[in-house]
Amino acid sequence: MTGKSLWSVLSSIAGMLVGALRTMHGLVWNLTARVQQSPLTRPILNWVAIALLTAAVVVLIINTVSYLVRPRPPGQAAAPVKKVVTDRFTLQVAAYLKKKHAEKYVAHLKTLGLDAFWIETTRRNKRWYQVRVSHFPDKAAARAYGQSLKAQGLIDDFYVANYEPNP
Repeated sequence: MTGKSLWSVLSSIAGMLVGALRTMHGLVWNLTARVQQSPLTRPILNWVAIALLTAAVVVLIINTVSYLVRPRPPGQAAAPVKKVVTDRFTLQVAAYLKKKHAEKYVAHLKTLGLDAFWIETTRRNKRWYQVRVSHFPDKAAARAYGQSLKAQGLIDDFYVANYEPNP
């Protein structure tokens, strides 16, 4: 084959491809116009959307249930980790005779962004639930933080106590 005849074959193939693409474009355009004009299009699309959403919800429910009922391998009891105390002081901001009051106040302090916790102690044959905030390396830092919380009106009063991590 000569270069000219190869070129003419390639250009005729390209012409046929362009013609086929134009025909396909016209068919797709006509089909799209008919679908848009059909009164059944919107209800069908609504049902398809509902079916897809329902399928997604079912898959999520099955996945969640299978995760929740999956048996967990029996693990060895973890040895209690002893907390290393690096900061020796904390602020005590309240003490209650009822645990629920301490828990409620700790929850309130946490909503204010404070590192609050409570500990249980016994004094004079009474069980106390002491509410404490944060921990500090020295008394001066603890006192300064307590004064700033008091000045902001976040706590009523405080005193610096020794930090005792919960076991």
